[in-house]
Amino acid sequence: MDYQTFMKDQNMCRMLARQMQEQFQADSTLKQLGCAVQPQVSHCFRVQIPQNKFNVGYISCSIPPDANMGLSYLKKDPVYETALVDTNDKLMYNEDLDYYDVNRFDSPSEVISEIKRLVEESNK
Repeated sequence: MDYQTFMKDQNMCRMLARQMQEQFQADSTLKQLGCAVQPQVSHCFRVQIPQNKFNVGYISCSIPPDANMGLSYLKKDPVYETALVDTNDKLMYNEDLDYYDVNRFDSPSEVISEIKRLVEESNK
């Protein structure tokens, strides 16, 4: 992949992340759950979730360039990714929440459903 294509893919990931962040900011389900959408940084942003028994502070939402190589010219659907961030701002994994690694999704609505599941599961 040449540099120009790489930069196009990077820009496409940033643009899609901005669109997803705006969609999440307007989403009534996330608001009702007590989630706060944080500012976008490059191709990702965080969703702060209410205090919970697993000490998850945020869910990182991204459109990672490494999983979306060729997005600008292959016209494929983007891959969306979530990761857990603890209350000390560290990446975390939790088997009880099905986070052995980052999780991948096919759409922003699937990510919203995942955030809802995580908030509900972590407050049982």
